Amino acid sequence: MSDASLAATKRTLHIGHTGLTWIPLGGSGGRPGAPGQVRTYTLAVRVIAELYPPLTNQRRWAFQNALELSREHPLIRAAARWDKLDEATVTVECQARDAAAAAEAARAMIRRTARLPGQMLHERLEHAALVYGPLYTLAEVRQRVGEVLPRRLGYVRSAMLEPIESYRERIPDHALLKYDDAVQSGLFDKFWVATPTYYQERQVDPWVVAEVAGADRWAVIARWD
Repeated sequence: MSDASLAATKRTLHIGHTGLTWIPLGGSGGRPGAPGQVRTYTLAVRVIAELYPPLTNQRRWAFQNALELSREHPLIRAAARWDKLDEATVTVECQARDAAAAAEAARAMIRRTARLPGQMLHERLEHAALVYGPLYTLAEVRQRVGEVLPRRLGYVRSAMLEPIESYRERIPDHALLKYDDAVQSGLFDKFWVATPTYYQERQVDPWVVAEVAGADRWAVIARWD
């Protein structure tokens, strides 16, 4: 596919109120179908956010995750890699009858994703709930973790949370595998180990919990004895 067919002029999109410049980098047409039928195209574009208003981490991750979760026809898959604070390379694979149609489909998908941060968050919450089950507030997480302890007269059941990076006790391999899968999903931006407690006295059965990026909702990733 030629560079000319990608409409190489710069385009301005938006992430919320932040302008985003689209610069086509090129692409290729592969896996051809029969004459007159659709082909699969892979396109790469450079997106550059304007300096003001600044692009927040929340919007940056929301844009990236929404692209990766998009599966609407004619899109096959998409991904964004922020290799600079305000610049990313977006790769789009889609189906179209010709290169110009593929470029327009990719541009429309990126424009739609960039302008609807609320929809990105909704998709992320929906996907997290589908994969990991019910989502909870932080207060509900503390309550559910504490409830694994038997009741004791005069004792308050709760949970102690600490970032998984600073947790010093051994985490079993099966829990680490689930943690790694959750990291790779791109759905979460914080991971904590929650340990049941009576007051501040730690007990057993820790949990790994994670906060959905951009939302005050938490998922249970793993548990162990």
